[in-house]
Amino acid sequence: MDSKVDDGHTIAVLGEGNVLVGGADGKVSYSDDDLATFLDGEASFTKLDDIGDGRVHVAFDSYFDSNSAVYAAVSYVDTACGYGIPVNDDDNGIYRWVIGESSAFTDLGECTGTATPYEAQLGLDGCGEAQVGYYGIVLSTAEGNPETDATTGGVLYATFYDADRNVTGVARCLNPAEEVACGEATWDYLIEDVNVYHGAFTLEPSSLKICGCLTPDTNSKLWAIDDARYYNGTVIEEDPRYISTLGRLWTYEDCYAKAGPALNSPANDALVDADPCYCWNDAFTLKWDRQCDACSYNLQISLDEDFTEVLNDIDISGKDGDCNEIDYEPSSGTSPSYVVGNMALGTGSCGTKFYWRVRSADAETGEIIHSPWSEVRSFTVAAGPMAQVTLTNPGNGATGVAVSNIPFTWDAVADSTGYEFSLVNAATGTDVVSATAVSGTTYTYTGTLSYDTSYYWTVKALKDTTVFGDATGTFTTGAEGVVPPAPTTASWLWVIIALAAVVWLVILVLIFRTRRV
Repeated sequence: MDSKVDDGHTIAVLGEGNVLVGGADGKVSYSDDDLATFLDGEASFTKLDDIGDGRVHVAFDSYFDSNSAVYAAVSYVDTACGYGIPVNDDDNGIYRWVIGESSAFTDLGECTGTATPYEAQLGLDGCGEAQVGYYGIVLSTAEGNPETDATTGGVLYATFYDADRNVTGVARCLNPAEEVACGEATWDYLIEDVNVYHGAFTLEPSSLKICGCLTPDTNSKLWAIDDARYYNGTVIEEDPRYISTLGRLWTYEDCYAKAGPALNSPANDALVDADPCYCWNDAFTLKWDRQCDACSYNLQISLDEDFTEVLNDIDISGKDGDCNEIDYEPSSGTSPSYVVGNMALGTGSCGTKFYWRVRSADAETGEIIHSPWSEVRSFTVAAGPMAQVTLTNPGNGATGVAVSNIPFTWDAVADSTGYEFSLVNAATGTDVVSATAVSGTTYTYTGTLSYDTSYYWTVKALKDTTVFGDATGTFTTGAEGVVPPAPTTASWLWVIIALAAVVWLVILVLIFRTRRV
């Protein structure tokens, strides 16, 4: 069978009908023929797009059955001297292809800081980019990580080596299948301890494996082999023992890949205090549990639960003007918290609903490693001193109120975007007017109430959909025969209307007589 890759380098098989082949010269091919066709030697491959001239290491996404995504990790090796020398090359990187959809590979390292790391991500000084080579690739299982799905893809791990700076380790991406803008893919480079004394994770065809018993409540365990020779130097190359001294086994336990930090307080949908004098928040504290050995975190507060309206003044995430990580290190490592200062949420924030989330950013070992974001919680700033609703008509406790055409009025509330009016029979608890949106400060009831009956009415001041002020008043209608069912036009007003009509008639008569003359 012709795999269409010329020199085969790696192969990945999923089930009985998906085979992916990576070549030694930048080629990748795929077949979805069944096992019987392969056994008959009749299977056919489709060549995918070329990726330069590097060695290709291939893998299926954990959710391939749903998203059809595959990956190619590429390293360029110079073989001019008869043996492979790793070289940093522009083609080095990690690429994604969607079977049946893509026409070209998507370079996951197109944006620096992703599969093409900054020097700072490799523990070095500077913000230059490093075209590291990749020598092995694995993904977490779908059932083993509740934070992943067909949109994000499984967690991707790939061994890398920076030939120019002699740095090796494992790259990790939490959302490799997701179509995101630059800076929104979560890439980390796991390097701590490896570079104290090491070879390079460049053994072929793959230097990386992941533990196969992955469940949601277990950490991901990685195994990598480097290419250093650890014998004491007394064995010559001709000795059979020389080869057995090649490589040392390294292991890494990732306790950040399957969950974010657990939030403590405020509770979800909590009401936090407003400043006693102004329409903004008073100081309060956000608290969460420490995750693993985390020592710093990212924190976001937003006006919406999708975090498209993040408050810039409290956005502790991403990179600074250079390439350095923006994170927050709590004063207590074991009980992390963050104080939201007085007015930190902005003037006019009383009565406003906000959303917050946290994720781990650094371990106490110095490793830069992110967790997924925590659950999202919300809180609302209480009504400020100017958010009190004042009812003006009928007065609270009024009696002898008409049973129809009743004008209910109240004073405007600063910062409100509208109001909600309701009217209830006090004796029966029955809604006369269910919650009704009102744009202004008046509502006229045109129905007919019962005589000599008590009612209570409520006005809520809204800021969008959040209630940040309300008031309730009571009144009693008059007895039948004492209070008319509806206001009528006063008799003196009819006299004025009649006199006005007579005056206009006289004026018209004078006009016509003048014209005849």
